[in-house]
Formats: sequence, C-alpha cells, structure tokens
Amino acid sequence: MIKSDTGADAAVAGISALSLVEALLLQLMEKGVLSGDEVDEAFYAAIDAHQTAYCDYGDIINKRVAEKLKILMVNGNSVKLK
Repeated sequence: MIKSDTGADAAVAGISALSLVEALLLQLMEKGVLSGDEVDEAFYAAIDAHQTAYCDYGDIINKRVAEKLKILMVNGNSVKLK
C-alpha cells in the first residue's frame, strides 16, 4: 500500500489505481476475455464487499466507496461507454 502524507497523495493513489483497473477491464473486454455483464458482476461484488464492511464495522469510508462505485458503474466509467 502507498503511504501518503496528504489527502492529495491519497487522491492521486486512488485515481491511479482506478485508471489501471479501468485500463485492464477495457483490455480484457476488447480481447473477449470479459463481457460487459462480467464487468457489471465485478462492480456488484466490489459494492457488496464495501456495503458489508460498512454494515459489519460501521466504517463510513466503506459506505462512501460503495456509493461511488454505484455511480461509476451506472454512468461514470469508460468501460460502460464502450
């Protein structure tokens, strides 16, 4: 995990990770390894994991991550725009 001293560093790390995952998903879809439905399943699994963590431990960060993933899944990622 990347250690950061500032919120800006954390944001850069998060955006970098998101960009890498998005690029990988696009490549896997273009090569026919993953379908759009399978990408949706990955989003649902990630959302569920963060919602469960929030419900089990009350960690507000997990709730916010689940909410952001829902937004990205519906209308905010280039994988869906293909």
